[in-house]
Amino acid sequence: PHGPVVVGVDGSAWTEPALAAAFAEAAARGTGVVAVHAWADDVVDPAVTALVDPDGRAEDERRLLDDALAPWADKHPDVRVRRVLAHDRPARALVTESGWAQLVVVGSRGRGGVAGMPLGSVGRALLSHAHCPVLVARDGPG
Repeated sequence: PHGPVVVGVDGSAWTEPALAAAFAEAAARGTGVVAVHAWADDVVDPAVTALVDPDGRAEDERRLLDDALAPWADKHPDVRVRRVLAHDRPARALVTESGWAQLVVVGSRGRGGVAGMPLGSVGRALLSHAHCPVLVARDGPG
């Protein structure tokens, strides 16, 4: 009951409703936000992997997170924000952070095999494995 509100940030338009809900919930609960941005490299060819600059990639991911958070931190100056960058699968990173949270908020692209599905793979994984309640914000495009 005393933990932060965790929010998944992927930089897509689906992030906006999740950030709006997370900051509103954190403000109402008198707690902070933990913004988690995770990415996994899907490259399997070792020759291509050798060409990837991990430091440059991490900097790009940090910038994406900072850019997504800036307007919300300005709108909610009393809400503390902690940033988490994880070179990991998004669902796994969010489940880990949920162990210390009172709520996890994610958007939903619904990119599963059936068009129009209300939950994507990350939302489904969280509903099955999160250590706290999960809010799926569905006010994105489409």
